[in-house]
Amino acid sequence: MEFAYFDWGADRYLADGTTVPPDGLGTLARDFDAILIGAFGDRRVPSNIHAKEILLGMRFKMDLYANVRPVRLLDSALCPLKSVDPKDVDFVVIRENTEGVYVDSGGIFKPTRAKGWSASFASPSSIAAVCQKPTAAHEAASCSAINRMP
Repeated sequence: MEFAYFDWGADRYLADGTTVPPDGLGTLARDFDAILIGAFGDRRVPSNIHAKEILLGMRFKMDLYANVRPVRLLDSALCPLKSVDPKDVDFVVIRENTEGVYVDSGGIFKPTRAKGWSASFASPSSIAAVCQKPTAAHEAASCSAINRMP
């Protein structure tokens, strides 16, 4: 496995105003199979415009519809819960990246996507193949419920 570093953070933005260089997202889409990104945000840039343009730029311009976050406890000393061992914490969170609250639609923004390859990514059979106890929640339902609260 090889890693490539890109200086697309707050330091670069503060130095020359660049968030994503020309063809930056094209380079990622064309030359890389996966993207591993760290935390976004820097108090030196109160608007976080650099983070927004990088993160949302990748999500929408590259159509990165799935945000896959494996979660594993590496050492019980790192867990705030009592009597929890590494064998107890091992799951995957799959988040939608370009629908619902990201586009302020409260639901499906791209109806054709539900019929395509992305729908099979988190299909019941795909999840059952790797998960013993799959659980699902849909953010649009909870957001619309929150909007109706008094």
